[in-house]
Amino acid sequence: CGQGVAISGTTAVMTCHAYGGTSSSFSDYYSGAAMVYDILTGSRTATLFPTLKRNTWDRYLYFGSEPAAVTMLDAGKQILIGAWGFDRPLSSTSTSVYSTAGVTFQFNLASNGAWTRKEIPSITTRSSQQCGRSVKVLDSKTIAVGCDRYINYGAVQILTRPSATSTVWTQKQVITRPKLTPLYESFGFNIGVSADGKQLGIGCPYADDQATNNGKVFYYTRNTQGNYILNTDNSSEWFDPSPPYPYAQIGWGDFGFGSGGEYLWFGSQQSAKSTEYYKGSHLVHMESQLFPKVD
Repeated sequence: CGQGVAISGTTAVMTCHAYGGTSSSFSDYYSGAAMVYDILTGSRTATLFPTLKRNTWDRYLYFGSEPAAVTMLDAGKQILIGAWGFDRPLSSTSTSVYSTAGVTFQFNLASNGAWTRKEIPSITTRSSQQCGRSVKVLDSKTIAVGCDRYINYGAVQILTRPSATSTVWTQKQVITRPKLTPLYESFGFNIGVSADGKQLGIGCPYADDQATNNGKVFYYTRNTQGNYILNTDNSSEWFDPSPPYPYAQIGWGDFGFGSGGEYLWFGSQQSAKSTEYYKGSHLVHMESQLFPKVD
């Protein structure tokens, strides 16, 4: 438990991505769960479950398994949780699946205190998209969902809905990596959003442009049509260091923007210092300056 945590209003949610199973049998389902808490009392008020994975040979949905895959709306009355290991059936009657297509679940708190669940559609019906690797709120009617293996390159899906209480989401935009080479760089593994929802930072931790798994963070701004456009001011890649740092995996960790969006902090999987791998690091980009801070 504790892979993903979100707080809104007086409600907190914590995911336990390996929760479940009824016996020690390997074929049992460990589909995961989310624990909902009242912050004021400290009591658990609900336990939320996804739909079960369809394949008996794989126990895991990876429901909320990433820190960026859990978020909340409407003062905690709506919870969004990504499950990138979800296998989507080819049809309502099919026993075959699109393996690890991924999905995002929306849970809504009803007036009677019960929670309802709905699946938010992925980009397309295909295998190995891993949609739900990251889920972020842009505003009350817009979300971003990372699908870090979409067509082997990765993408971020922008979805909108007609009102702040609707459960009907429509795809507005698909953001793909600016340069579709090489494969498996996990564009969309993590997403950062400014407070006003007008700026996005998209992590690509396995980018090899400068060095093996050096990683990148791409920066986008929202135009008047509501689409996110790659920013060409200063640099379209917020962090592309010189000299490069092999295996730093920049863009792997979580993101945060300054209150006015004037700077962005983001984490890496490994330290940018070659002698301090595995410690992790946060690097802050402010205008054209870069200030590394090693934990």
